[in-house]
Amino acid sequence: MPSKPLPPPVLQPTQSLDLNEFNNPQGILLGDKCYWNPALLPNGHVAIIGTSGSGKTQTLKALAYELPRLFPNIKRIIIDYHGDQELPDEKCFSLSMNSPHGVNPLIIDQDAKGGGPALQAIAVAASLRKSLLMGANQEGLIIDILSKLYKSKGIIQEDNKTWTREPPTFYEMRKEIESRIQSGCKDSQKLALKVLAPVLWTINRKVPV
Repeated sequence: MPSKPLPPPVLQPTQSLDLNEFNNPQGILLGDKCYWNPALLPNGHVAIIGTSGSGKTQTLKALAYELPRLFPNIKRIIIDYHGDQELPDEKCFSLSMNSPHGVNPLIIDQDAKGGGPALQAIAVAASLRKSLLMGANQEGLIIDILSKLYKSKGIIQEDNKTWTREPPTFYEMRKEIESRIQSGCKDSQKLALKVLAPVLWTINRKVPV
């Protein structure tokens, strides 16, 4: 059976490239006569690829170090898995089971159109269901528990002024599950087998980053 013809192209490729755009010394020097300035580009995204030893790490460090020169008020957050992104005057938070710091997944997105405790509870429950292979009933139970915890903190979906209040933690979620178990909730007993792993209930007893 003959294949169908391809549709006509909608976008035409750029026929010429002005290399002077990459020689603007107002950007960050990446190589020989090559500067990077996100303010001059359609978007500021960048992907750095290369073989081992080609300079990916040093390029990332150069970008992180030089960005404040272009944008004095910028804040840089670096997630360093290998410990090789050290920069002068950095503030480093080590995240591990032995670290005094932690990350609270229950912190609320402040976006008035797509944030709030209700959506955060749904997002966290969905993540736990996927990572812990839980069922729909257990996911719904987590949403109910988190909704109750948010309300106990005075955080209300309908009032975004309350979203800046201190959110609950997984430690408090653990206590709520245990309380429901004491009340005879069999679904909470099944949930505890999944959720009350040490990583989930100890990480938020630490100082939040």
